[in-house]
Amino acid sequence: MRQQPTIDWKYRSIRLSYWNGVYTTREAMLEHLRRFFASRVRPVVADTGWKDFDLLVEANPWSRIQFKTADEELGGRELRTNVAARLRLSTGARAGLGACAIGVATSLFLGPPIAAVALCLVAGVITICAISGLAEAANLAYHAVEQCAGELNLIPLGKPVKSATTSSVPAAANSERPAEAAQPAAR
Repeated sequence: MRQQPTIDWKYRSIRLSYWNGVYTTREAMLEHLRRFFASRVRPVVADTGWKDFDLLVEANPWSRIQFKTADEELGGRELRTNVAARLRLSTGARAGLGACAIGVATSLFLGPPIAAVALCLVAGVITICAISGLAEAANLAYHAVEQCAGELNLIPLGKPVKSATTSSVPAAANSERPAEAAQPAAR
C-alpha cells in the first residue's frame, strides 16, 4: 500500500512517514536508497559531516534530491521513520537561469527590442526545463522512497493513495453469481 506524500511547496520538499515494529532504522532506509540510485546509475553522495542532508542524489542535469531522515522511538521495538526529499536546482541550472535573467535585463535596457524578446523566450524555455526537471526529481524521489519502504516492510502512516479501477465488470456484479455477472443482459 502506498501513501500520498505531504508536499511543502515553499521549501520544495515531499515528506513520507512509516512505522515498523522490528526496529528497522533510518540507516537501513538510506542504504536501500543508496542501492536504488546506484542501480540506476545516478550519482549519490552520503553525508559524512555537518551537512543538512543524509543523502544527495543527482536526479538529472537540472535538479538534485536531498534526502533527510529521522527516527522516532515509540517504545519497545517500534519506530517511526520520517523521510523528507528536498528538491534543489543544480548549480548549472541556477547559473543558466541567472545568466538568462542578466541577459534579459541587459538587453531590455541597452539592446534592441528584438534581442530582448529572443532572450525572454530563451529564459522561458530554460525555466520550463528547470521546472520539469524538478517535477521529474520529485516523482523519482517519491517512487524510490516508496519502493525502499516496501522492501523493508515498513507500514505507511500517511493518507493511502487511491488505486485506479480498471475493471470493465460493473461494481454491482455479485461474486456469488460469477456466470451471470459475466454474461450480458438480455434485451
